[in-house]
Amino acid sequence: MDEGGDEGSSVPTVGCSASDVDTIEATRDVDTLPRQELLTVFSFFHGIMTRHAAETLLLHGGPGMYLLREIPSEEGERTGTLCLSVRNLHAVSHFLVSWNGKEFQIGPSVYSSVQTFADFFACPGFFDGNGNKITLGSPYPREVYEKHLYDKVQTQMEWGSGVESSRRRKKKKKPQDERCRSMQILRASTESKEGYLTKLGKVRKTWKVRWFSVTKNEFRYYNQRGDSQPIRVLDLCECKRVERTEVPGKFHAFCVEMPTREFLMYAATEDEADAWVAVLQAKLEAVQSLTS
Repeated sequence: MDEGGDEGSSVPTVGCSASDVDTIEATRDVDTLPRQELLTVFSFFHGIMTRHAAETLLLHGGPGMYLLREIPSEEGERTGTLCLSVRNLHAVSHFLVSWNGKEFQIGPSVYSSVQTFADFFACPGFFDGNGNKITLGSPYPREVYEKHLYDKVQTQMEWGSGVESSRRRKKKKKPQDERCRSMQILRASTESKEGYLTKLGKVRKTWKVRWFSVTKNEFRYYNQRGDSQPIRVLDLCECKRVERTEVPGKFHAFCVEMPTREFLMYAATEDEADAWVAVLQAKLEAVQSLTS
């Protein structure tokens, strides 16, 4: 995703806080939100949807994919508040859309009806409050065609009865079983990230730029972006620790400790290094929550 932009660009600006949400105060009662008209005009309006559900959908798509949703009241916003959720390069950003009973407002742009609000999505994107360009690519449709194919249950396993059954149920789980449970938790996580990092080589001890990605339980690195085969795949179920570290002459460094090796790498900026560490540590916490 492109960052920044020309000062003379006609692309609108949408402010956002550190949590990627642009808080806009509604000035009137929002119970009159025209939900039915939104459903009719926008095929990507999903009705009431949580932040987590939106991220789960969008992270399976590419950068620029977006959807419009109504925020559940339990998330702290007043009833009828809308949110534009957009998939960017590394995560999903969320922008509040206010409705004051007469107009929609997102950033400085005001629209007097659902029909005119559609003009906002005709533009290629906008700038957030930090000056980063948010690209509007493909909308995530509310209705997705799915084939009605189901697997069949052939027969049910029998555990037996009496003492034998009780002993089997109390049988201590094998390490492999624990690992499978860890994998399930990691796969359920929506945390993912990709980008360039500079890594210290194992043999020659030279620093080389590599393309990294973390998805589910795998931390992969490639020779360059777009390569089909990774140089190596690290199983995060086996990872011991991930933390920031000091490397002489290198800034924004962190380490990933595996059973047989410690991987040293550094990012281009402090924020980028913190983002990588946060995603990787979230994976480790998921594993530790099962084994503690």
